[in-house]
Amino acid sequence: FNDRKLAEKFLNGKWEPLLSISDYTESTSDDTRYESVIDTIVGAKPILNYDLKRLSLMEPDLLRRTPFGNTITMEMAVAAINGEKLGDDSFCDLLAVSFSSTDYVGHAFGTDAVETEDTYLRLDKDLATFIKYLEEKIGKDNVLVFLTADHAALPNPLYLNDHKIPGGFVFTEAIKSEIKKSLQAEYGDSSLFSYYINDQVFLNNAQLEKSNLLKDKVAAYLSKRLLDLEFVADVILSSDLISNDFSTGIKGMVRRGFNRKRSGDIAIIYQPGFIESHGGRQAETGTTHGSPYNYDTHVPVYWWGWKIKHGITHAEVNINDIAPSIAALLNICQPSGCT
Repeated sequence: FNDRKLAEKFLNGKWEPLLSISDYTESTSDDTRYESVIDTIVGAKPILNYDLKRLSLMEPDLLRRTPFGNTITMEMAVAAINGEKLGDDSFCDLLAVSFSSTDYVGHAFGTDAVETEDTYLRLDKDLATFIKYLEEKIGKDNVLVFLTADHAALPNPLYLNDHKIPGGFVFTEAIKSEIKKSLQAEYGDSSLFSYYINDQVFLNNAQLEKSNLLKDKVAAYLSKRLLDLEFVADVILSSDLISNDFSTGIKGMVRRGFNRKRSGDIAIIYQPGFIESHGGRQAETGTTHGSPYNYDTHVPVYWWGWKIKHGITHAEVNINDIAPSIAALLNICQPSGCT
């Protein structure tokens, strides 16, 4: 597979619109302030006409941030089926394929860019090629396909603001500074704070013990200060997650993602429309994900092939139901970690 040198082939070409630019009806214009600029030339604009050969000299891993990262993944999946002789005998084979270029492109350009729509148009063609291959190689009655996503994403907050919708960027260094300032003011010791990551505050256990301070008391105080920040909708203490049974809503989501040994001491829920930014040259471009809100958690689940009847539903289902559903269809035990 590597000897086919597909990466070099793609990076020797260009990324241009698949269709006429007027056909990109799901996008903003092709040059907005919401998009990252992948070209390092001063004054370069985010316009879908990229010379990948020149750009890859400056960014060796550029391929993943183009739709051709998905194409090479599809080609690898075909090679895996052929090379491993998947589906050739009476034993069931499972192949999981992750098309991740949509994520990289979405982060860089946002949900509404021409580049993002172009990436999905090209992914659609790649999926068509792959499914046609499965039909011809294995047969529709001998293959079961599911397709979903691990998350969705928020439109760029500047785009939201331009359309009179609240939102903004949360700069992580500002949060850390606010935490240290609050601890210094109350306890005279900013080193009680250890780290902030993934919307979680980690306190310094060793310093708390050295100062003879109760973690729960310090966390409770700090949570009140964090609630004063305009972009914070709620805070949840780890002690509350341990002692209470939250099964629904946002707190239920946080509880299901909580690990008593590894998670932080305070979980922060941002207001809708706010996302984290780590600063830098393009701090307010593109987008990210990770909130409990609908725009991040609403993704499709498609099924096709063996034992699947035609139908559609808008009822809520959960993607973690995929594994036990497959187990039920195959009449085998569910994986030990299923819920």
